[in-house]
Amino acid sequence: VSLGEFGILFSLPLFMQSVLGFSAFQAGAVLATLALGSFLAGPTAASLAARRSQRFVARLGLALEIVAIAGIGITISTTITWWALSFWLIIYGVGVGYASAQLTGLILADVPIRQSGQASGTQSTARQVGSALGTAVLGTILFVSLAAYTDSNLAAVPGLDDAKRQQIGTAVEQSAGTIIPVLAQQPGGEPVAEAAGEAFASAIRVTSFAAVGFVTLGLLATLKLPPEGARRRSDDDEDAPDPEVTPSTG
Repeated sequence: VSLGEFGILFSLPLFMQSVLGFSAFQAGAVLATLALGSFLAGPTAASLAARRSQRFVARLGLALEIVAIAGIGITISTTITWWALSFWLIIYGVGVGYASAQLTGLILADVPIRQSGQASGTQSTARQVGSALGTAVLGTILFVSLAAYTDSNLAAVPGLDDAKRQQIGTAVEQSAGTIIPVLAQQPGGEPVAEAAGEAFASAIRVTSFAAVGFVTLGLLATLKLPPEGARRRSDDDEDAPDPEVTPSTG
């Protein structure tokens, strides 16, 4: 889940600033709508879990995350508006709020109380490792896709030989797209910047679908959760003697 949840977020600010022309403040304001979605999910997560179940809320959250990330991948373009991105990010935030609030409880449900601290630390570590790996894996997918799409799109721009096309493609990849506004300011650079911007959008699309795959695996993993009603063993349960072998006092 962490592989897919956090890996896509680092690329959106780059795209918004380099392709859409947002300032750093504007890009941050759009990303803040994710927190708004999580805030909206908070008051309803507990009551929904009480009426249905923790696993239902966790699955609902993961499903909303999948819908939101896929929506970003499908609608991303060089002309996408801030409110369209905000719409998907709010849905994504609601999903994160539902899933994150329940996953820890589900993971620790069958852990004996005396081992809860160790189990919680292990879960937290796994989440952090997943976040780091997600950034690395999806970042690699983004940059490889960006280089490939940039080279392909520049092939359609007249007046560029192979050497020039390769030089521009390398610059776009190594700068993570931040050089695109500079390309647009060069004489005759508008077609080049447009081609690079389209390549960036295509790269984010591929990265989004990869993130959807990771979160989908997490959703499928919830199907292996133990049956509802399984209760956590307490310390007293562990220490109590088996009633079948307890000597009779009568």
